[in-house]
Amino acid sequence: MKANVFLRTYPTSKKKMRYYLVIRRRGCKDTTISLGQITKKQAEQQRVIVLSELLTGIYSPQTKLAPYIEEFRGPFLEWAKGNRSQGTYLLYVNNLKFVIRDFCNQRLHNITREQIENHLSRLSVSNRTKNIRLNTIRRLFTKAVDWGYLNKSPTDGIKQLKENSKGSRSLTPNELSHLLGIASPWQLSFIRVAIYTGLRRAELLNFKFKDIEWENERIEVIGKGSKKRYVYINADLKHELEFLSKHWPNPLYGNAWSKNVERYCLRTKEQMTYVFCLKDGQPIKKDLNSLRILFKKAKLDGVTLHGLRKTYCSLLARGNVHPKVAQLLMGHSDVRLTMDIYTEAQPDQLLDAVKQLPTLRNLQKSNLKLVNS
Repeated sequence: MKANVFLRTYPTSKKKMRYYLVIRRRGCKDTTISLGQITKKQAEQQRVIVLSELLTGIYSPQTKLAPYIEEFRGPFLEWAKGNRSQGTYLLYVNNLKFVIRDFCNQRLHNITREQIENHLSRLSVSNRTKNIRLNTIRRLFTKAVDWGYLNKSPTDGIKQLKENSKGSRSLTPNELSHLLGIASPWQLSFIRVAIYTGLRRAELLNFKFKDIEWENERIEVIGKGSKKRYVYINADLKHELEFLSKHWPNPLYGNAWSKNVERYCLRTKEQMTYVFCLKDGQPIKKDLNSLRILFKKAKLDGVTLHGLRKTYCSLLARGNVHPKVAQLLMGHSDVRLTMDIYTEAQPDQLLDAVKQLPTLRNLQKSNLKLVNS
């Protein structure tokens, strides 16, 4: 036989057995592959796999045996759960379902850039959604490189696709007033907190009462990349949060199939953790369909839940808040993002601006004064 693979063991400092493979090929120096913390049965399976790859000519030398992508998903998600926000973690979970479906039964080092680009091109979604999928794949392979399974990521050189849309728009004051007028009690509380804090969707759904610093009049927020920031509380928001700390807004109120349902209930012990929660006190995980229905009912085209966050930033701009202050409150890494995307000038602001122009009569009077003098 031109090649063979042997299974060997060694004890760790804690006297636990670990497995490694010795690859022996005619005319070549023996190489080893660490298998890490696996069972003897799993180690023997890996030995058979590597031997098969050697004999078929598809084996790629690694100091660590690159796992199959479905095997690597577990350790990667475990890392993401402890190092990324819950919203990002759930995004990774959802995206990897589709990635693994396309790349199942392939080791990480066998997945190529061409395969990834073809995977993205087959998606019948917007470029923004494709970029989100690409970022998930890129992060997964970056960790594989960091952990020594790969020498280079196959996502290197793949560029982000151009996004034409800026996403949801903000609401005008008239639209916001109309929306609050037709909202159910639960929707009303949610919208008020959203437009007075500018929290992202995941930050709103994971908003806990313990995050509120009542004495300092601020909320501690753990945002993207586990970065901490503070959102400060005005009088209206304080009044709303104080009310919500004692009363639970019932999401079922107003539904056609739910009769004799109270608008608000006194909070139970289970409901004292999350500001917005289900009856059993668990955080809301599913999409907020009722808000999408509300936006449609209010005939607000181009507005989504994220539009409430943009509305918060636009309201700051209306109040002549300095852009740097708005950036810190929003949790943006670059002030240009705050200015270019989130701070939208509404038609009434443009109208007020042109009303500041002097009249022709005043200009003529000014010119006559200059001539006479």
